[in-house]
Amino acid sequence: MTAINSSTTGSWGEFRGPGKWPVVYATQPAMFVLPQPGAGDNASTGPATLELAFRVWMGPLRLSHHPFSGGLHYAALLGEADAIAAQTHLAWLELIRRYSWSVLVCAMLLLLAIVAASLRLFDRSDPVYLWVAWCLARRGGP
Repeated sequence: MTAINSSTTGSWGEFRGPGKWPVVYATQPAMFVLPQPGAGDNASTGPATLELAFRVWMGPLRLSHHPFSGGLHYAALLGEADAIAAQTHLAWLELIRRYSWSVLVCAMLLLLAIVAASLRLFDRSDPVYLWVAWCLARRGGP
């Protein structure tokens, strides 16, 4: 959750209140536009100071148990909107490139499962073909 001067600007997930676990999502590239200093009801002609706060959550397992648990995983970038938008677009392309291999591996494992199951047609007495097909399908599926 990102807050500026006590108003929420953006968030990943949801803090639901005391005693309840927050709803969390995988880290995704995002861009939040900060308000212009001096804009709005208290417009002033001089420089203004904005307070930027990040609220993060980490579960009962500490960071030593899992490298991706809780907190920020990337440094926040501040800058012109066009430059940050371009950087966010590049981060999304990198994320898509990184996870596209998962689809290919899943398809290959499911294809191997079909081949292993089809071997059962040649030798019905050996149950290992169905076992191998089940293991491959289980590994390749969701």
